[in-house]
Amino acid sequence: MGCNVRHVPLGDLVTMTSGGTPDKKNQEYWNGDIPWISAKTLKGDYVISSNLFITEEGLDSSAAKLAPTGSLLLLTRGSGLFKRIPLALVGREVAYNQDIKCLTSKRAGISNRYIFYVLKALEPSINGMLETTGIGAGKLSTDLLEQLPIPVLDENARTNAVNFFDTLTNKLALNTRINGYLEELALAMLREEVVGSFPYGVTTVGAFAKQMSNGATPSRKQPHYWNGGTIPWVKTGEVNNNIIFRTEEHITQEALEKTSVHLLPVDTVVMALYGRGTAGRVGLLKTRATTNQACTAMICSSSSRAFYLYLILQNMFKQIDSLTRGSVQQNLSKDIVADIQIPDITNDYLNDRGFGLIYSKIAEGERENLTLGELRDALLPKLMSGEIDVSNVMVPMKEGKS
Repeated sequence: MGCNVRHVPLGDLVTMTSGGTPDKKNQEYWNGDIPWISAKTLKGDYVISSNLFITEEGLDSSAAKLAPTGSLLLLTRGSGLFKRIPLALVGREVAYNQDIKCLTSKRAGISNRYIFYVLKALEPSINGMLETTGIGAGKLSTDLLEQLPIPVLDENARTNAVNFFDTLTNKLALNTRINGYLEELALAMLREEVVGSFPYGVTTVGAFAKQMSNGATPSRKQPHYWNGGTIPWVKTGEVNNNIIFRTEEHITQEALEKTSVHLLPVDTVVMALYGRGTAGRVGLLKTRATTNQACTAMICSSSSRAFYLYLILQNMFKQIDSLTRGSVQQNLSKDIVADIQIPDITNDYLNDRGFGLIYSKIAEGERENLTLGELRDALLPKLMSGEIDVSNVMVPMKEGKS
């Protein structure tokens, strides 16, 4: 049994404003205290910081604006739109660039959080509105967005739906924060006790890893290598200083047997070899998987040693980035990676400091987030369209919302 729902154009529910970019040649505009959000940093459900910051002078000098806490940021132009529709709640005041729209509700009783969950539910419809710019980037027309029909549930259903999804979203955010703290704890121990002082000497990545290998791409002209495949196949875009449980594409057993791809064990460290800002990023497999030729894999003798290598290589990203070649397409090679010098470590140190336990806790949180994210994605369209009636279901409000 569904609940009452009416549809209202998005433009009647929210105001949309664009941001801007201060002159990057003027140093007085940058390295301030105001996070400046671009497509690169518009990730996850919340935005509170960025890799770039502007000053008050930078904010005043351009069309850049501050997105108020609790508003929404939506990417409307960029190549990333072809993969997903980046949309996030603003956790603190941030500035944003001209490729992003800030959405704020202008209707009493229609909260920004309700709009956030509705737009998440409507992502397939929004994706169908994508246009392509002259340079091949994706674009969402403001006119089309304003005409997008938004399902508006009755008041009780709206409140309960938002409370329900807040519970899931807050748990996702909590797990993410805890994992960040755990990873930073492990890195802090390494920086204080290992990095710089080298109590166990220095080694190379090639010597530290038991085995290194590059991946491969089975021929796309052989559909039996892909159709119905169940073996995860990792692309460079999926390697982003993260633990990898699942992949977008899979290959078949026949592709594994008849091509040069390698089935890698759980706890293999993989590094992206190509791409500006991508080459040198690492991932840690929590599933048996294969990779494409633009990744190199490093197999270690234990999960604790793999976690250590994963952390150390992240910490050395700037140094690794300096080793890349090519002016247009930055790239590394397996041999370059194998020769990178890293602080050596002992198994006793890793065991005494609990690196195995830290790693398992992080993996547990990531796995739970995958499950919760899938649950939210499955329920969002049903609840926000009114297909499932939640108007009379009391969902307790969680305290300390993110």
